[in-house]
Amino acid sequence: MSKYVVSSMREPDSTGKVLDITPESAGWKYVGFQVYYLKKGQIVRSETGNEEVCIVLLSGKANVATKHERWETIGRRMSIFEKTPPYSVYIPNDDRYEVEAVTDLQIAVCLAPGKGTACRPG
Repeated sequence: MSKYVVSSMREPDSTGKVLDITPESAGWKYVGFQVYYLKKGQIVRSETGNEEVCIVLLSGKANVATKHERWETIGRRMSIFEKTPPYSVYIPNDDRYEVEAVTDLQIAVCLAPGKGTACRPG
């Protein structure tokens, strides 16, 4: 098996997480990646700390909140195989997020350093 193929857990853990790739586990410098399978009503919360986060709704509908914003019943794609673009929410570092499954929900949580060091023109 290739070192680039990562299998998810057969069953979600108590938080709904089925996959957790850290920079250390992948041999990368920066990027982390998690996948959650949430049942209707289940909630995932986390602080972003020094990372920025992009939550991608792979399938299902969710309520998503940060310190400053709240989005109700977002998402249109009910299967990852639909030809409908997924919804996503960006959360900067030093923030927090809460994702509540309005329906059964699959999300990807993409993490990267978020210290305001993005490339600047010039």
